[in-house]
Amino acid sequence: MEAAHGRRIPVYEIGKMTGSAVKETIIACAPDVIFASCFPMRFPEDILEMPAFGCFNLHPALLPKFRGPDPLFWIFYHGVRQTGVTVHRMTKRIDAGDMVAQSAWTIENGVSEKTLLAHCAEAGGRLFIEVITALGKGHLVSRPQNKEQSSYFSWPDQRDRVITPERSAQWAYNFIKGIGKRIEPLEFHGDGYRYRVKEAIDYTASGTLNSPTFTEEDHLWIQCSPGILHITGYRTSNLGL
Repeated sequence: MEAAHGRRIPVYEIGKMTGSAVKETIIACAPDVIFASCFPMRFPEDILEMPAFGCFNLHPALLPKFRGPDPLFWIFYHGVRQTGVTVHRMTKRIDAGDMVAQSAWTIENGVSEKTLLAHCAEAGGRLFIEVITALGKGHLVSRPQNKEQSSYFSWPDQRDRVITPERSAQWAYNFIKGIGKRIEPLEFHGDGYRYRVKEAIDYTASGTLNSPTFTEEDHLWIQCSPGILHITGYRTSNLGL
């Protein structure tokens, strides 16, 4: 927003897409094309039909996989190592429109959601330039998404923020490093107790503890399958409670 103000680009804040003020504002702008970036709201059909060249959205995942409002969470949750961004045409169905540009890369160990999002923004900005250039020259190529390869995930709930020793230490380390800084807390459930996770310190891909968990002050070592996870946190309650 500060960058827009510095370049004297108008900025309008909205509460929901269905308000008449939103439609009137867009009509007044008379856009040839609309670009949205990681936008979690559904565009009404009349707005989708306004611009002559259509509406496009930048989605922070490799469509057709990980459709939905919070793809970065599910990318970390499923331990995906190859990810990227996709520019697609916006339709009535969420994240289901034809793809027009895509960029992919490998997620490194221990990457945070903030870092990954910044990478998505940088790559997405380059794709937007490519798309608008191709539109202007009449060379934009669209390709439909493969429905058989598609997946959709809604907003995560607290059950999705639980780590158990049945997962590998590497997965747990990357999951905590990835989304552990969110407001919603992560928990570890194991050895009969609940633990509130504060931070992932490190892990070993193999190795065996003499017990399911080992604690020393606020440090917790967890026997995973496979490997050993080292985190900081604290015990909150028995699992039976």
